[in-house]
Amino acid sequence: METGPFRSGDNHPRCLAVVSGASRRVCGVKRRLTLVSTGDELLSGRTLNSHPAIVTQAVAPLGLQLSRVLMVGDDVRDIRDAVSAAVETSAAVLVGGGLGPTPDDVTRQGVAEALGRSLHMDPELADRIRRRAAERGQPVPAILDRQAMVIEGARILDNRVGSAPGQLVEAEGTAVFLLPGPPAEFEAVFRDHVLPWLREHLASEEALVERVLMTCGIPEVEIARSLEEAGLPVEGCSLSFRPAAGAVEVCFRAPGTLKERLEECTRKAGEVLGSCVYAEERIGLAEAVGRLLVREKRTVAVAESCTGGLLGALITEVSGSSRYFVGGIIAYSNEVKERHLGVPAEVLQKYGAVSAECAEAMAAGVRSRLSADVGVAITGIAGPTGGTAEKPVGLVFVAVADADGVLSVRRFFRGGRNTIRRWSAQTALDMVRRRLLGLEPEFRDRPLGSVGRG
Repeated sequence: METGPFRSGDNHPRCLAVVSGASRRVCGVKRRLTLVSTGDELLSGRTLNSHPAIVTQAVAPLGLQLSRVLMVGDDVRDIRDAVSAAVETSAAVLVGGGLGPTPDDVTRQGVAEALGRSLHMDPELADRIRRRAAERGQPVPAILDRQAMVIEGARILDNRVGSAPGQLVEAEGTAVFLLPGPPAEFEAVFRDHVLPWLREHLASEEALVERVLMTCGIPEVEIARSLEEAGLPVEGCSLSFRPAAGAVEVCFRAPGTLKERLEECTRKAGEVLGSCVYAEERIGLAEAVGRLLVREKRTVAVAESCTGGLLGALITEVSGSSRYFVGGIIAYSNEVKERHLGVPAEVLQKYGAVSAECAEAMAAGVRSRLSADVGVAITGIAGPTGGTAEKPVGLVFVAVADADGVLSVRRFFRGGRNTIRRWSAQTALDMVRRRLLGLEPEFRDRPLGSVGRG
């Protein structure tokens, strides 16, 4: 990827461009896609731009790629110039954000100026927007009518999630789509209207096929090294990674004509990564563990110290988790560890709250007191304060208890407080997964966490 300021005729510095070199080489202008995401909150970093991920993941199976991602502020000129430049080199331009009813929602005006079109109020659309807001029990202020301003020649794209409709304007052989900014609304309008259009007009005859391996407990750099040593990916297949705290998505892609080669490549990668692979589809570790618990007809309870309820939150984010999740105890203080989990005072005095002995007692205690089949516990130092030379920030102990006994692991995670907590929770989930499958814990004798990215 190349990044840098987007330059237009007026040379505005409030635009950021991300250009894929691979896309320039592979996609001709007739199949090139450009995304323009608008909003001062994106440029300031207050909000992360999720639009590229939504688009990229959806268009890859069509054999398409984004060639450019532009981020511009809430400024009519910036939007106008970004769209003008994109139209010259793209078959389709997606403009996300700025379709709301407030004064800083100026995308419609910017796009209209870029295309040399007029804007007009659509009374029927305004009535529809008001009726939908009323049906949802929302206020219906007159300001909502701004969302009914339509670009000359545009087709309205219904928004089933929110109030701001999208628009499609075709000009000089390029389709310009206007989509609402909130991720849920952007994705709904994109999948309902943009994706079908792309599939009909731009999809490659050799649409890509993909296979994914979801892994946990192993850093991205280690995965990349292991696969490279195994000669992967093979010719004709591409490989990409999407890392998150405690998990990495490994994705192989190939043209449909090379599907058998792709399957073999994925199979070999699965053998190389072994028990670190927890799924062969895009699901989180918590969902994978939940499926195992249902299959094995087991229940789980959690005892958390440094994660402060994060593990329980991850488990209960999965629909249907009430079938296997009994509950949890957040035992931040030693007093709660003793009173509610039954951790012996002598364990805390001799080994401390951050120790294998304490983690094991917590796991056994929560399993017993909440009558669960499996108890899992986390205790550690998430930082940035509280660390010592003997027990530094990032030191975490995770334990799991079931009818066969109690097992604990010592881990050291690098990164900020949230990263350490996330890695700790993911490690606990992986401990449960391995226990249910009869696998030994993955041994690590060096720090995990913020590694592998410069």
